[in-house]
Amino acid sequence: FGKQAGLAWMWWFSPFFCFTMLFLALELVFSKQRKTLPVLGAFWFTASAYSICWSNFPAYIVGFGAMGMVAAYHLLAARTLARGIVAALVLAYAAAGFVLQLYPPWMVPLAYAFAAMLVGVVIRDQTWKGLSLRQVGLTGGLSIALAAGLVATFIYAVLPELDALAHSLYPGRRRLNGGDYTLAQLFGAIYNFRTTREAPLNASRFNASESSGFILFLPTVLFAVLAMARVRRRMDIVAWLLLGLGITQILFCRFHFPQWLADLTFWSHTQGFRTQIAIGLVSIVLSLYLLRPEPEAKPLSRFERIGLGAVALATGAFFLWIGASLQNIRAVFADDEPLGGGRIPPAMYLMSAAVVLLAVLLVLGKRRLFATLMVAALLFTAGNFNPLSVGFSPPEQSALYKAINRVVEDDRAAGLDSLWLASGGPPEPLLGTVLRVMGA
Repeated sequence: FGKQAGLAWMWWFSPFFCFTMLFLALELVFSKQRKTLPVLGAFWFTASAYSICWSNFPAYIVGFGAMGMVAAYHLLAARTLARGIVAALVLAYAAAGFVLQLYPPWMVPLAYAFAAMLVGVVIRDQTWKGLSLRQVGLTGGLSIALAAGLVATFIYAVLPELDALAHSLYPGRRRLNGGDYTLAQLFGAIYNFRTTREAPLNASRFNASESSGFILFLPTVLFAVLAMARVRRRMDIVAWLLLGLGITQILFCRFHFPQWLADLTFWSHTQGFRTQIAIGLVSIVLSLYLLRPEPEAKPLSRFERIGLGAVALATGAFFLWIGASLQNIRAVFADDEPLGGGRIPPAMYLMSAAVVLLAVLLVLGKRRLFATLMVAALLFTAGNFNPLSVGFSPPEQSALYKAINRVVEDDRAAGLDSLWLASGGPPEPLLGTVLRVMGA
């Protein structure tokens, strides 16, 4: 279909893959619920700034993780050998795809998140009842063998490179123990409409990818669980496992863990600020739990209204504190702006009020209104970060391409492979990338 269609396929496959697989995974988590929750959750993750500003790489690996979770569940739930074999084949493919991302800083926290969801769903649904141990052994063995075979073909092809990588100082021998990301940087993603374009959060110079994150309602979920029995009734074992995991991952971001514990749990292979890919996923799923319909819809009692007020106040105070800390780290809103200035600029008061509104709708379970506002917030935050553009003239027609290509062709004709060094030029697009596109 041509280069343009090929590029479009490569670019858009990741978000569509992630949305589809995450939708299927959330269908298992929210079984017998309306489709609204899985659709919202899948879109929320895929359209978040963290996914988009990292060029959809997070969506790609999460797609494989969700695919593996769905396949593992159906392998355990299959009551016929044919269904079990199909699930085993899908699980093997997903496991190999996940492992071959070769990026432990994302793989480790995501593995915990999907494992927590899978274990919780299996325990809640009692999937093991009526299960044939012989069939599970057969299909499980098939899945492991096929996944190992797929990974082995890759390892065989690049074993010297992997060996060099494993013995390198970075990343092969690097071992970490967290404590490298502040709460302001983690929860300040509500300002990604600015921070991914102007104010870096985790680098000495501007870096849109490192400045991106998720709109996190995990604090609201925690406040609501502590203050309102109505919210606790919406939780099940999956939610409780995810809540514990989310809190642990946030603590890993903020504080140093004992090195032996980090090594034991494999978290020594990830930085604290890289775990936000899993924190974002956990926060989204827990937020959907607050949107679950009540078995018996009843108006709020006086005590529950007090609890809702406490949740709103706590959420507002928390995000105001986050805003003040963020403004201190990086001046997100300059003094000369209409809503800038001060330790907490007026713009941050407005943003905190908006978060409180969404938090109240979340706790009240107002699905349609919350979903509408959240989708609008996601599109406003990163909807135009990677704009759709067509109509560029082919690079082959440019004078620069012809000049570079002439050198490349002359070298190849002489049996040489030339190495090009690029310096200077604008930060985007990278000059080295331009040279590669043109054949160097």
